[in-house]
Amino acid sequence: MKKRMIQLMALALVALGVVSGCSAKAQLPTEIGSFAVVDVSMVDTYDTLQAESGQKLCIIAMKPNDAIQEDKYKSYFCSDDGSSVAKITIAGTEYNCMAVAVQGMPNDKSVEYTLVFEVPESASTAGSLSLTAPNLTPVEIKY
Repeated sequence: MKKRMIQLMALALVALGVVSGCSAKAQLPTEIGSFAVVDVSMVDTYDTLQAESGQKLCIIAMKPNDAIQEDKYKSYFCSDDGSSVAKITIAGTEYNCMAVAVQGMPNDKSVEYTLVFEVPESASTAGSLSLTAPNLTPVEIKY
């Protein structure tokens, strides 16, 4: 009986770890659908993008909470003409989205949407940022 209880407790801890590991860092409601921010990374390179010297690329990975307007994703977060651009604020300084990407198949559970920002290396250690979708209020994210 005691051994069985220990096994059940271990299983419960593993399940709790899996659930907490999958939890979103923040929810981002937008005009094209709702997203869960699942990761924030500061890197030197991402796909074909390379950060300038003294800079980092801030990659914000998101999963859709529901069906989104896939055809409007790029133009909403990072339009070519600059009329609609997502922004992040780190330590009081604002940065515009420089690129977006979609990894996986649209409308698949494994699809991941990313926003890319270039920030100073010093900003990469701030530990939190504010993400603002176009025309909406900022959402705080800890990383």
